[in-house]
Amino acid sequence: MKFLKFVVDYDSDEQRPTWEGHASETLAQFLREQFKLDDSLQRYILALTLTLDGKITVHDGLAIIHRHLSSLGLFGPGFCAVYPKWGGGSEIAQVACRAGAVGGGIYMLDTGMEISQKDTAPEGKISLTLSNGTTVQTASLITAQDDAAESALKIRRLVAVVNTTFANLFEVVVEGAPTPAMVVVSLSGATDSASNIPIYAFVHSSDTGECPKGQSVIYLTTLAAENAQERLDSALDMLLKNVAAPPSASDGEGAAATVPMCLYKLAYDQTASSREAVAVGSSGPADADADAKGAVILHKLPSPSLELAFRDDTLEHVMDAWRRVVAKDGTPDEEYMNFEDREGAENYDDDEVYA
Repeated sequence: MKFLKFVVDYDSDEQRPTWEGHASETLAQFLREQFKLDDSLQRYILALTLTLDGKITVHDGLAIIHRHLSSLGLFGPGFCAVYPKWGGGSEIAQVACRAGAVGGGIYMLDTGMEISQKDTAPEGKISLTLSNGTTVQTASLITAQDDAAESALKIRRLVAVVNTTFANLFEVVVEGAPTPAMVVVSLSGATDSASNIPIYAFVHSSDTGECPKGQSVIYLTTLAAENAQERLDSALDMLLKNVAAPPSASDGEGAAATVPMCLYKLAYDQTASSREAVAVGSSGPADADADAKGAVILHKLPSPSLELAFRDDTLEHVMDAWRRVVAKDGTPDEEYMNFEDREGAENYDDDEVYA
């Protein structure tokens, strides 16, 4: 309770001296030395940060926990965050596509592109060939980095569809709150007492629309360290055993509990690129001043962070790309995502269907 009171007001003039001298230390060490919390309580608090390696700093950890606690009730009674479907950020990308459309842009789903090897574009432009055979010309091209950085973090993911509803997890715990459709389960230290590497399970119910009724989808994540797959499999088994149905009288004496089945599993490793945007052909961070007048702008954004919570600085990279394409002519930052009304837009009917 002492720590919770502290973190709610941690950035005040009164509380800063408590932690600023320890800002670069690990949060676990800070909790142990300053608040005398044992290993079990440390794990509970670290779980709120969704740290992948358990080594989050005091500076970052306090900010994340403060944001989490201060967001309680922000979106309605009983919850403090919005979770995307499908275990990734695809819905966020869709929001970005719609934002571009509001600004007069066009987005094409399931369409790839490559730079044409037989470029007939005029000076200051390049030709692109889309996967549907269409050829277009552009003066600027923003893409994503495909190559992982040499020292990049690597995580192991496991997606499992199971034939149980986890009814005990999806309970309303705050009066007036909706029934949860997603629950975060921290399994740090639960599957391997010798490992301090956290495991997180994001359990999605059928209310998300990701699976049929009577089933659930579990997205498990941990660092891709030694025995990562075995640890994820053990975590999944433990979750399923915890909701096993006890044997009925008709099953006879000594009958075992019925453990839910895993209907589908997908496992893969994921890595990240450099955290800096790169101008194609350069060896360092993108530099808007390097763009000669009339030259084609080729800009590669960093891949998304592997952190389980969305990082606000992701949008800073997007704004940097905007500056290279739009603001290079002196457009002020205040114009970013500020769209002028288009002719006829005021007559748009949300209920009207367009072919």
